[in-house]
Amino acid sequence: MKDDEKIDPDSLLKTMQSSDGPGNDERKRLGMEALYTDGWQVLPHYDLQTKRLEWGVRLRTARGGQVINYTTRLLGRTGVMSAILVSDADT
Repeated sequence: MKDDEKIDPDSLLKTMQSSDGPGNDERKRLGMEALYTDGWQVLPHYDLQTKRLEWGVRLRTARGGQVINYTTRLLGRTGVMSAILVSDADT
């Protein structure tokens, strides 16, 4: 990603949702509960000052539970550091 590249949240969300099926097939194979991408908790955005790319996704479990995955990526000249915070929707 370039510093001035625009992020299309709608297109990105559709891409993430389209991977739910194959991802859930693998989760089922591993004996895990299905997860479905519901939408954005935090729209994807890039902070030019800190060089951070961040977004938060609302996920729903097969039993109706809500989970938030908040991702931040610190972009550097020689690599990327990524961290994901997983929390319930109330937190």
